[in-house]
Amino acid sequence: MLFVKAPKNILYVRKKARLLETSIDSLVPSISPFLVTTSPPAPKPSTINFFFFSVSAFSLRAQKSISERGNQRDRDRERAQARSGGNKSKSKNDGLTPEQRRERDAKALQEKAKKKAAAEQAGGINAGTDSNTLMPPQVPFGTWDETKRSGTKRSVLRLVRLKRVERAVPRAPLLSHCYSSPHTHSIMASLPQPTQPLPPPFNRPPPPSTVRPQMTLNPHPPPSSSSTNTNANKTTSLAVTQNSRSKILESQKLKDKEAKERKEETNNRIASRKAISVILRREATKALIEKKKKGSKRLLPKTVLEALHERITALRWESALKVFELLQEQLWYRPNAAVYVKLIVMLGKCKQPEKAHELFEAMIEEGCDVNTESYTALVSAYGRSGLFHKAFSLLERMKTTPDCQPDVHTYSILIKSCLQVFAYDKVQALLSDMEVQGIRPNTITYNTLIDAYGKSKRFAEMESTLVEMLSEQDCEPDVWTMNSVLRAFGNSGQIETMEKCFERFQSAGIQANIMTFNILLDSYGKAGKYEKMSAVMEYMQKYHYSWTIVTYNVVIDAFGRAGDLKQMEYLFRLMRSERIKPSCVTLCSLVRAYGLAGKPEKIEGVLRFVENSDVMLDTVFFNCLVDAYGRMGCFAEMKGVLEIMEQKGCRPDKVTYRTMIKAYSTNKMIGHVKELRELMESAEGSQMTWSQREKPDFQ
Repeated sequence: MLFVKAPKNILYVRKKARLLETSIDSLVPSISPFLVTTSPPAPKPSTINFFFFSVSAFSLRAQKSISERGNQRDRDRERAQARSGGNKSKSKNDGLTPEQRRERDAKALQEKAKKKAAAEQAGGINAGTDSNTLMPPQVPFGTWDETKRSGTKRSVLRLVRLKRVERAVPRAPLLSHCYSSPHTHSIMASLPQPTQPLPPPFNRPPPPSTVRPQMTLNPHPPPSSSSTNTNANKTTSLAVTQNSRSKILESQKLKDKEAKERKEETNNRIASRKAISVILRREATKALIEKKKKGSKRLLPKTVLEALHERITALRWESALKVFELLQEQLWYRPNAAVYVKLIVMLGKCKQPEKAHELFEAMIEEGCDVNTESYTALVSAYGRSGLFHKAFSLLERMKTTPDCQPDVHTYSILIKSCLQVFAYDKVQALLSDMEVQGIRPNTITYNTLIDAYGKSKRFAEMESTLVEMLSEQDCEPDVWTMNSVLRAFGNSGQIETMEKCFERFQSAGIQANIMTFNILLDSYGKAGKYEKMSAVMEYMQKYHYSWTIVTYNVVIDAFGRAGDLKQMEYLFRLMRSERIKPSCVTLCSLVRAYGLAGKPEKIEGVLRFVENSDVMLDTVFFNCLVDAYGRMGCFAEMKGVLEIMEQKGCRPDKVTYRTMIKAYSTNKMIGHVKELRELMESAEGSQMTWSQREKPDFQ
């Protein structure tokens, strides 16, 4: 349906009239069936004059209507204000609630719908009375057929367009509209009238009947009191306002949070990039820090301290001392006793007691406070190197020095040093001295004694120490106690006793750790209990115990002893795939297994792996290599091991020469045996043997 606005001035109508004249030629053929009779058709100019006259009449009517509708918008606005005049004064302060307003609007809509239905019914009756006439009922100006939408002011120019008119209004109403004009009666009388009635309109489907559904509203019944409704409205509006404010605040907080997260993410990315570059520079500096010149006094504290800590942890005592000298040259350096204590402990582990003593004296010269911890570190350095006379003299010095009295940690370190050289009489003397000083052994002291007695297979002393430990109120056994007992019985082949002890410790509430399972695997592997060994491995996998390098070494050695080279090699590959660096113990197990199996080509593969890796080799590995070649009769390769040891800076010991002598003696190579014995005697004169360490000087 098209809505056309009324023309604002006569010029607009005349312009449209001129446009209409140009389109009359196309309209005449479609209208001619209604004007033609049996006689010859009327001339074309008369038809043109007729339409031009009708258009002129309508243009005159449009001029009149313009004057009448000059200020149509103002009149419409006045009528609208008149209709809503009462409501305007009672806009929102009429004392009505929203429910009452909805009820009032519903009643007004119902009344309007009733009036409209009555008007439509009256229009239908009038249409029925005219249905029997020759011509169809006249359509009022500005009304679409069968739509009942009257009152729309439409221009004639829109109605005379054929395509629009055919869709909206039949041709008969258009002609009736033309006939109804008073200006056209004279012209129509001069035209020849048809002898036959006009043909019916074209067959078209009847226009769809538009029935508007009437909406019925069921408003809620109004409350009894208007004052309560007003208060309820106020509270409702306040609640809505508060809810909206809370929602706005929440959305604003969410936006702020998202913006903050985005900013933090961006900052983290930038910081990570900067941190990576700083870390790389710091690592490069730490790697070559000992090569810095003595004049560099503005190094970062964190870089120097981390470099020193790494070297202390790796027991690289020479490099650590160089870094410490560089640390002392820095402008921000202040003497610290804790750094000295760490260096002294490291030197004791590296068997450098003289260097440790020098650092101790330097610490006193720099004004650091000397306490029990610093004295204990020096005692440990002397004890680890077998200088027990100096260690015991320092212990007596501690007893007479104020604020430096020996404690249980000092005695435990000395006891451990004595146990390593099997000086059990000195151990008992130290325990008696502790009792005199009023120092009671703790769990560490008892664990040290149990472990030492177990390794030396002194099971009676081990059990008595365990019973004494259980009798103490402040000393309870822990997982280290359990591991020491299990290791003692497992290494001696007492598997049943080991299992019984394991059950008792577990019933006492002591939980096993990865070291416990490593001890069980090693014990079962050495005893040939491979089924129980597999059960322990399944248990570890079930409860997600991660394998360590010790676990891999134990299992690889067990499969190597059993001759299962395929499973051993698989575990070695698995170990490397998990980025666990093989140690010298791992390589010894591989070489020993290949030597027992008679696979010299496999040993060559192990040596190639050693060349391409940074594994620190020791004398034990070369002894295993010599033993493997001697078993297979590869004497040339066995002799070449000595050259490799010389290149790696590793000196052969008694075990090396005895293994080679055994191999030559088995094959009756007497000349080589004599030569090796001479070399062994010369080596004994320049090395300190374990027999010498077993008898230290306690004076």
